[in-house]
Amino acid sequence: MNTDVCRNPKCSRPTTPPHLLCEHCTTTMMGDLTWLTRNLDDLENGRLNRINNRKHDTGRTPTTASASAPLREAVLDLLHVDREGNIEDTLHAWARCLNVHVGMRDSLATTAERISRTPRLDEHAATPIYAAETHTLVRRAQNLIRMMDETRIKWGNCPNPDCQQPLTAPADAETIDCPHCHCKWAPQIVWKSRDKQLKTSKAEGTYGELSAILDSLGLNVPAATIRSWAYRGKLNQTKDTHGKPTGKYRLADAYQLAVPNHDHEKEDDE
Repeated sequence: MNTDVCRNPKCSRPTTPPHLLCEHCTTTMMGDLTWLTRNLDDLENGRLNRINNRKHDTGRTPTTASASAPLREAVLDLLHVDREGNIEDTLHAWARCLNVHVGMRDSLATTAERISRTPRLDEHAATPIYAAETHTLVRRAQNLIRMMDETRIKWGNCPNPDCQQPLTAPADAETIDCPHCHCKWAPQIVWKSRDKQLKTSKAEGTYGELSAILDSLGLNVPAATIRSWAYRGKLNQTKDTHGKPTGKYRLADAYQLAVPNHDHEKEDDE
């Protein structure tokens, strides 16, 4: 029986013609295409949309591993943008080599599935290179999803009036679990509870104190920003019983400036 060397540039195992990949690389390739078929729609639409909605609904970028924007950019780079290699370019180039039709409205998951169903896929000259590139991209995607699941941001306090403990969850969380009272909350419920709490708060503080309070509730508002509001006359000092400035500012006023008014109106109407 004639044997050859696996054409995967990172492998040197033997293979049997006309197969260009060894058994190990063929299994890895089919596993990668199956993973993409099952997970790309969630990564491209579900997770990305939830990250986008997290920013839109709060009116501010989330705090702590606060970076909705970096997460969003990392997902977009991996899927469409990175010139060193992205999933869209790799799958579309592979499909063209295989003469696999890809419609303008076809999702990346659909493209991956069609490639996986190509007869004698491991016998095509283009397959070893694109299979190796795809494996690298799948590893990146899996690491990105793992990071998204492990990175927790501050969402505010538990809406349960008997709890009120701080809540943290991934940026794209669909539900938020309270580890103290074990209640499960939709993000919208947490936002509404926080909005009501802050709009009616009678708390006062300095620039740094207000920044710390807002940060504990999931709003990244630097003390310098609050100071600039005061200097520009957007935020007024409170006064003591004799009408003299106290050097402190109302938390509710700072919150109204931190989150645009249209976000309050939208939430109140729901």
